[in-house]
Amino acid sequence: MICLCLTGDTLEAWTRQLETNRPWISLVELRVDLLKPSERDPGAIRRWWEASNPGVPAVLTIRRVRDLGRWEGDDAQRVFLFEALQEALSPDYVDIELDRRGHPLWDQIALLVRSRGGTVIRSHHVPRETPQDLSQLMARLAADPKEVAKLAVATRSAKDLVELIRAADTFRQMMPGRRAIWVGMGEHGFLTRAFPARLRSLWTYASDSSGDDPDAVAAPGQVDARMLAEVYRVDQARSEWPVFAVLGAPVAHSRSPRYHNERFAREGIKAIYLPLRLDSFSDFSALAQVIPLEGASVTVPHKVSALSFAVAVAVGARTCGTAALRAGAANTLVRSTRDECGGWYADNTDEAGFLEPLQELRGDLAGLRTAVIGAGGAARAVAAGLFAAGVEVHVFNRTRSRAQELVRDCGIAGEHAHGLQDLAQTERPFDILVQTTSVGMGDDPLDPIPQYTFTGEEIVYDIIYTPPETPLLKRARAAGCKVINGQEMFQRQAAAQFRLFSARLGELSLIGGAPRSNGGPGKPGES
Repeated sequence: MICLCLTGDTLEAWTRQLETNRPWISLVELRVDLLKPSERDPGAIRRWWEASNPGVPAVLTIRRVRDLGRWEGDDAQRVFLFEALQEALSPDYVDIELDRRGHPLWDQIALLVRSRGGTVIRSHHVPRETPQDLSQLMARLAADPKEVAKLAVATRSAKDLVELIRAADTFRQMMPGRRAIWVGMGEHGFLTRAFPARLRSLWTYASDSSGDDPDAVAAPGQVDARMLAEVYRVDQARSEWPVFAVLGAPVAHSRSPRYHNERFAREGIKAIYLPLRLDSFSDFSALAQVIPLEGASVTVPHKVSALSFAVAVAVGARTCGTAALRAGAANTLVRSTRDECGGWYADNTDEAGFLEPLQELRGDLAGLRTAVIGAGGAARAVAAGLFAAGVEVHVFNRTRSRAQELVRDCGIAGEHAHGLQDLAQTERPFDILVQTTSVGMGDDPLDPIPQYTFTGEEIVYDIIYTPPETPLLKRARAAGCKVINGQEMFQRQAAAQFRLFSARLGELSLIGGAPRSNGGPGKPGES
């Protein structure tokens, strides 16, 4: 279920948020602490509620500042407002903090809630860290079986997310049947919001993001209801669904979750695809085991590490596709049942995804002179693919040593590795210029090579797909160059990844269900 947090500071704003999100929600949280003091009159809120006719249960919340709320009054004033709103609304749920348990006035409110047929949500927020003994903390929250236990903690790493998932599993074994809500706040905790079924959360919280209000998000990492409903299928997803992901840092910008989830839905596949921020690839193994993951797309900065991981866990047999071996980097990992693969198969769909639009525009590439900007995992796939197609490849990178490492690994002549500053001094023009770095992406995009002057004869290919026209492409187009953005590459490499994921899903159907920690598919067909 999806619970919409009403975050506006007026009842009029609440109306807009409710109407915008009504099709996708199952509950609504009345965040009274976020209203202006002049808007908190219980009678006015009751009249608003009756006129709004939301048709879903209500959660009444007056959150303190220490719990990421904005209640500026004292505790006695909050008690008074809770009592008045309880009388006016008779809400289905009332959120009361764990540290208020045992206080006579607050226990009286809890009794009043129950007497009117409502349920207490016993909550605890830790906004700055993931504390120790999470399962024991949740057990304290769930001490009363009549209440719903809610624990929201800051998740600042993949390790924190692993601990949160493990705690949810332990808690479920300790206290079966207890109703609970687990929230990992921040980008690393996105799974807890988009796939609440994994932690057996009763519901997930969403905010309205249709306006321009930067305060519309009620807590770090909260996303909009429509995305949860339409992309992540929160109301349909079950804990046993196979999980796929995109791994990177950053990863929130990725279009991969929408692409793969929409294809899963369109083809009637019961699986989910999540963005998982991974700052260090050393955390991958534990995260993949505890979720568990069946496959992953790999993006910046982990493509080289992903290949190294797959090779390291192999037992002598080839565990990688030829494109991954050629590039020395992998953008796809798929769980494998072959013992000699050590659990994972690696491939690289970037190469084919990159080459196909270029070949359609230019035809045969053999003999052309190309400049590749960057020396990361994507640059490796680009350089390796071009070199295999008979192209004269030159690599330009801010750190020359990384360019030298790339050309060595791809079998390209060592003198074709350059510092980025060398690009403007080149004597011969390039037929193709390919930009593979993250420069140009984001809200304030930049030109990675402002010093380079186009002749107007080049094909300029920027593999970034957000925004669709980077400053580099805009400048190249104005100079008369033919340009290609990263959208075509994204679509084609994602389609190839989907085929690899589908092969894994096909094996799961033969196996009879998703394995947990140490199962896996055979080697998928190479892309």
